[in-house]
Amino acid sequence: MWFLLFSPILALFPRRWRGALHFSRPFPWVPATIASGLLESLLALAALLYWYSYSVETWADRALDAALRGNKAATSVPGQVLGFAALTLWALHPLTWVSAYLAIEGTVRALIAYSAGDIRGTLPLYLVDWGIGKISGRVPTPDAIPRQGLATVLSSIVQTLHEHIRLAMSQPLADEIQSRMVEGEEITEILSQRAKSDWIPPRVVRIGDIYYRLEKTDRRKFPRPYSYTLRRLPAGVPGRSVLVYAPDEPERLENK
Repeated sequence: MWFLLFSPILALFPRRWRGALHFSRPFPWVPATIASGLLESLLALAALLYWYSYSVETWADRALDAALRGNKAATSVPGQVLGFAALTLWALHPLTWVSAYLAIEGTVRALIAYSAGDIRGTLPLYLVDWGIGKISGRVPTPDAIPRQGLATVLSSIVQTLHEHIRLAMSQPLADEIQSRMVEGEEITEILSQRAKSDWIPPRVVRIGDIYYRLEKTDRRKFPRPYSYTLRRLPAGVPGRSVLVYAPDEPERLENK
C-alpha cells in the first residue's frame, strides 16, 4: 500500500537521492516512474486549464467592470480585443510556462521509462541537488547538471533523446560482459543497451556469488551506449545496499 502512495513521489528524486534509499528488496522504479510521469503531466494540465479559466475570466471581468463604471478608454475597446489581450497575458505569464513545462516533462519521463527503462527525476529537484553540490564542493555525478553551461546541457538532452528514439526502434540486446586481468585484479566491464537505475559509483554489485565494486560509468556508441566498469572484491557481505545483477543470457567475452 505504501508503494502505491509514495512511489510516484520517490521517482521524482535525482539518482543520487534514490541511491541513498535502501530497501529490503529491489524497488520497481520503472513502473513508479511511469506512474509519476503520468500523474505529473495530468496534474500540470489540470493546473494549466484551471489557471487559464481563472486568469482570462478574471482579467476580462475587470476590463468589463471598468467599462461599466464609465471608463471611456475601456468602453471604446471591442470585446474581442479585450479577450485577446487577456489570452496574451495568460500565455506570457510565468505560471503558464511552468505548468506547460511540467506537463511536457511528465510525459517525457513516462515515455523514457516505458521505452528505455531509464529512470529520470524532475528537473527542479536536479537543480536543488546541483545547487547543494556547488555549495558543498561535491564531485558531480553523471546525471548532475554539467558545469560547461546551457549549450552542453541542451546538447546532452538532444543526444539522450536521440538515443532513446533509436532504442525504441531497435531490437532488445543482452548485455555484453568483458573481463580482463589488470595487475592481478579482475576488471569486468558491462556494456548495456539500457541505463541501469541506481548504478552509481562506488556501489557494490553482486554477480552470482562474486562481489564487485562499481568503479566508474561511461557512455559509448550505440547499440550498447552504457558502460559500467567493476573491480572484483576479495570478499563481500550481503546487504540491502548491494546491487544484484542477473544478466539475461549475456554475451560474455573473457580477455585474460
